Amino acid sequence: MSVRLSKIFLGLALLFGIIWVWLRVGGGTSSQSAPVKPVKHFRHVVIIMMENHGTSELMNNPNTPYINHLIAAYGFDPQYRGVTHPSLPNYLATIAGSTQGIWTDNPERQFSGPTIVSQLQDHHLSWEGVMESIPAPTFEGNWYPEPLDQSQASSAPTRALYAKKHNPFVFFNSISRALLRTHIVNLRTFQRQLAQGHLADFVWITPNLCHDMHGEPNTPGSRCPVANNTQLERLGDQFLKKLVPEITHSPMWQGNSVLFITWDEANAPAGLTSVPQYLAGAPGAPKFLGVTIGGGLVPLIVISPQTRHRTIRIDCNHYCLLKTIENGWHLRYLGNAASPQVPTLAPLVPERLFR
Repeated sequence: MSVRLSKIFLGLALLFGIIWVWLRVGGGTSSQSAPVKPVKHFRHVVIIMMENHGTSELMNNPNTPYINHLIAAYGFDPQYRGVTHPSLPNYLATIAGSTQGIWTDNPERQFSGPTIVSQLQDHHLSWEGVMESIPAPTFEGNWYPEPLDQSQASSAPTRALYAKKHNPFVFFNSISRALLRTHIVNLRTFQRQLAQGHLADFVWITPNLCHDMHGEPNTPGSRCPVANNTQLERLGDQFLKKLVPEITHSPMWQGNSVLFITWDEANAPAGLTSVPQYLAGAPGAPKFLGVTIGGGLVPLIVISPQTRHRTIRIDCNHYCLLKTIENGWHLRYLGNAASPQVPTLAPLVPERLFR
């Protein structure tokens, strides 16, 4: 979501806070502890993070037949939610267990503290961040491709495809630039590695702005404008239809490997009645003036060699995703993932037989 739009809709969200409470929709307020079910040790974990589409928009949508095929064929959680709004806090939350207290997409921020990367490094687990249209691992601009004088703009230029705000690894001082140079690749490099039989233990994939359903600005020359939702849905669906089989048909896709496909947050509300769905939260969602500012209902699709169709409702968000990965690899829970109210996604992935 753009910085301008996020401010508008967060302002609306706060304005309708009283209505939100009145409607009694504020997931994530339960004080009950969720049992931490242990999950089986993962061989490979892949996350594909899509953008700005809620569950109700994508289910039974003629523009997204492949996504609906995946929902029908594999694991699916209809109660899964983004952590909050706008985009960047969700990306930070998924790898660090915290939104870092921000409510913006400001690409100039830097944060300290641990992430899942430091945990993977400490436990000798390999990792890779795949950014579809990044020009080089060393690229430090906010957008690409764009003239150099616009690459540091805070708002997306007309034809940008790579967005720094969708690359959570570059926001943490604890991940050195030297480490980023050797662990961030573009999609073509990842696909070549995959064809050659290489797949890191942990892989994060960020599609570009035309393929993640976010879109470019609504300006002349835009290839996939934000306003053309039909086009964005089709492009995202086609992207997944090509990439998912490349991963799942790889010779490396064996044992307890798992692919999580989800969306960062639900789309902006179409009207007052959809505000509660836009703000729907799960355990760990932040609050403002007592109002839960959740990220709304978004799809979570879970694919593994062992998974067949199962739809299981788990009151969950991106903190649960992080906790599930940490649980499978016996890592310490980071930030909100450590909360006893945050469950794992154990019902959707193979569980350990013994603790």
